[in-house]
Amino acid sequence: MNLHLKYRPQTLADLVGQPAVQTCLTQALQRHQIAPAYLFCGPRGTGKTSTARILAKSLNCLSHDGPTDMPCGTCGTCKGIVNGSALDVTEIDAASHGGVDDARELVKTCQLAAAQCRYRVIIIDEAHMLTSQAQNALLKLIEEPPARVVFILATTEPHKVLPTIASRCLSFEFRPIAQKVIKAYLTDIATAEGLPVKATAIEAMARLCQGGLRDALQLLAKAALCDHEPVTAQDLYRLVGQVGPGELKALVTAIQTRNVVSLMQGSRDLIEAGHTPEAVHGALLEVYHDLLLLIEAPGQTQLLTSLLTKAQLEPLAQATEVSQVYQALNILEGAERPLRFSPTPQPWLEATLLKLMPTRPTARLAPVTDIAPDQVWSRVLATAQPKAKVLLETYCQLSHIDLGRGVATLVVDSAKQATLTKHKNKVQGIVEEAIGQSIQLTLVFADPDPNHKAKLAEVVG
Repeated sequence: MNLHLKYRPQTLADLVGQPAVQTCLTQALQRHQIAPAYLFCGPRGTGKTSTARILAKSLNCLSHDGPTDMPCGTCGTCKGIVNGSALDVTEIDAASHGGVDDARELVKTCQLAAAQCRYRVIIIDEAHMLTSQAQNALLKLIEEPPARVVFILATTEPHKVLPTIASRCLSFEFRPIAQKVIKAYLTDIATAEGLPVKATAIEAMARLCQGGLRDALQLLAKAALCDHEPVTAQDLYRLVGQVGPGELKALVTAIQTRNVVSLMQGSRDLIEAGHTPEAVHGALLEVYHDLLLLIEAPGQTQLLTSLLTKAQLEPLAQATEVSQVYQALNILEGAERPLRFSPTPQPWLEATLLKLMPTRPTARLAPVTDIAPDQVWSRVLATAQPKAKVLLETYCQLSHIDLGRGVATLVVDSAKQATLTKHKNKVQGIVEEAIGQSIQLTLVFADPDPNHKAKLAEVVG
């Protein structure tokens, strides 16, 4: 499912999350003020190459007498630019065609008049990969190109483009797209495609993609392949190998309460689940960064960057002294190099976690290890889909849960042993969604009985 190709913007009006670029280019096209060279720079997946192709269509659309901000998308030129067959629009990947010989060939091409279009457009993707010799060969051409020739350079590393090249281009900065914009966009696409994805999973995608819309669409396409419906945030974190917010919160809680056993067990569970020590370190760094923001600037929640929500962070922030946060940030900074370059990073991670513990336990923050199973089960039934709810309410009962250790036991009528065994992962996902953290679910089967509810209650009791 190539969602990033299916939903690639086709006009400037379709461009997502780049209002400044959208406005400036629209005005330029409407006024027919076309620059000889453009430099599009910014992080990956923010729309640079898509905008370059839109600009090429806008300059050459045959349905209009001149440049337009609304190319038709149906004429031969527009279709040719989209499928890469337009003779007068050349798109080059500088990563593989960045040598001086390629640049000289391009100079020769630009001397030819456009065969079908009004403008000959040269799109150079990953322009920073052009060698210095190639950039110098193009310098004079970019400064004074032949009539009706437009260069568009796209790059994620503008500092590697020679200043003499950059200064001759009209530059546009593509910013990381805001999370709320990505969230709204993904929600619309999930609805249009009929993808069973929960709002919490959409929010997780918006956080994980770090402002890149293409990455966000790839995450949505990956989520569509899950066998668990609807897809939850926990499913997504497992899918991408990301430390989940529930696991992070349990880890920080163990640190603040000086619960060494839970801390060591939690860190080893993360490593055994395939998370690298560097990934755990990075996730913790973001959490402590957010704790510092909540303590020093409580109202600026838009600056939060970790996977924990404001509701998850606030109790931790209220129970933490600012001096402890600064100390933790210093410890995490000092641990970065050993974790990255040590041949045995796991002991370094565990030593770092132990050093993060305050000298005395924080009195205001109680360890979360015990919780009434019936309270959790009520939340599970409230969040489950109707069909799953009937099955769980009729044949299952939660007998034990320990959030500190991340374990839970579910007693099941053995009449449904085959069904529940097959769908154990789905049931575990429903429980995790209700409690907001990862757990290891164990199934215990009771003998079938016409009065299985009473039998289960007796077993649980």
